[in-house]
Amino acid sequence: QVLPFVDPRTGSQIVLVACMHYNPRSVSKAERVTRQVCQQGGLGAVVLELCPERWQALVHDQPAGSTQRWLLDNEFQAAADVAAAEGCPVVFGDQPIGELSADVAQIVRDTFTDLASPFDGGWQRTLDAIAGGVRRLQSSGGPAQEATPSPSAAATGKMNLPDFFDPVFLLGLPVTLVRYALTWLIKSPRLFAAAAAMGVALRLVLYEPPEAPVGINPVADVAFVIIEVIIWRIFLGALLMDRETILAQSIREACDESGGPGRTVVAVMGMAHCNAVQNLILADKPRTC
Repeated sequence: QVLPFVDPRTGSQIVLVACMHYNPRSVSKAERVTRQVCQQGGLGAVVLELCPERWQALVHDQPAGSTQRWLLDNEFQAAADVAAAEGCPVVFGDQPIGELSADVAQIVRDTFTDLASPFDGGWQRTLDAIAGGVRRLQSSGGPAQEATPSPSAAATGKMNLPDFFDPVFLLGLPVTLVRYALTWLIKSPRLFAAAAAMGVALRLVLYEPPEAPVGINPVADVAFVIIEVIIWRIFLGALLMDRETILAQSIREACDESGGPGRTVVAVMGMAHCNAVQNLILADKPRTC
């Protein structure tokens, strides 16, 4: 759940803090790891999986000490508070939210087009997109570390399946789900209402009486497949692969500007991003003078 490795270009120590967003375990871990690196005297910068627009909205809606901050406490503000207290820069390393929204909308359009074009390679493109995302998400190497690494640690593992099912994370899952729902309800009530209405509509479309034979509602079966395909293409495409390239580049730039031998860049991000981001950085070539 903590991936330490060395940037091959600058010699900076990089620590990826793998989080489940809004999970109490992630909040305490992000704060603890960042503080321990500070105490070691080598914190160069903290990179967050947020764009500047999302960060500004976050601190505006839930400033330190507010009830909403307590209610919707999160790993990003926990780590940023430590960095700010130490005078270390905070880097907002994610894709701008406007670009991300446009990418999601494009994937939805492409998916509908591909599903309607089985004889024109559409189904194959859909399969390739999902399979490529799964391959990139797959883990390799040893398990992630739990303890904070020493500044001299080299690459020591990947996120594996057991890391996603850590018992302590799972105990905090109800809090995570409640905080996600409250975030949408408080910050985007119209979008929350639209999503709830869509959920009710889908429930009506997909409903099959318990006593009915399996497959009695072919409309429900087709709708279920379409929804699943769209969700997986969005998750594995716009929400993972494209953003991982941007996150890796942001971490590299933080190493260039605030890193170097003996310095550490802490990056706080979702667990699903960590393996690919680490691979992208480690694949880079050392910088030559």
